Amino acid sequence: MSTTIETGAAGHIRSRRGWFVQAIAAMSMAFAFALTGCADDNASMRTMAEAQNPPVYKLGPGDRLGVTVFGEETITGEYDVDSQGAISLPLAGRMSVKGMTAQQFEGALTNRLKQGLVTNPQVAVAVVKYRPFYILGEVKNPGAYPYYSGATVLNAVAMAGGYTYRARTSRISVVKSDGDREQMIANEDAYLEPGDIVIVPLRWF
Repeated sequence: MSTTIETGAAGHIRSRRGWFVQAIAAMSMAFAFALTGCADDNASMRTMAEAQNPPVYKLGPGDRLGVTVFGEETITGEYDVDSQGAISLPLAGRMSVKGMTAQQFEGALTNRLKQGLVTNPQVAVAVVKYRPFYILGEVKNPGAYPYYSGATVLNAVAMAGGYTYRARTSRISVVKSDGDREQMIANEDAYLEPGDIVIVPLRWF
């Protein structure tokens, strides 16, 4: 009798465990469909305009800048752009860089230092760490990847390990990182910008 009771209890536990695993799997699949199917739900989405050249990189939160002021070791170094789009520098203080190119920030910092802080400042600014872009859906390793100048949708797919066999490559979409966050259909040659989200939808068999 004791053995029968233990066996029944163990079977009941295994049954409940199996139900739990199935429920989690179903929830995961539903979440994946919500991500990858969104490109199919809106057939009227605009197509991204084809750019002839990579977009000009604009600085923003999450970037890390290398700042060199020749002869001024106290200023020279690497600085993270904070959530407000600004960096804080010795002597120069807090400066907003959001929306600037690296060259534009060079000019702004040079002008700041000329205001009685440094004699004849020679400034160089470079991006040493870009904020990432994201790729979701039917790729082998979805997630965040470091941006680099000239990155395309196809580059993003390659960085994510390639398509899965279920990918619908004709309906890839990109959610742009600019203010309106519009989702648009894009081909594999479309250039990306930091913060963009690439979505590879599920192919319905």
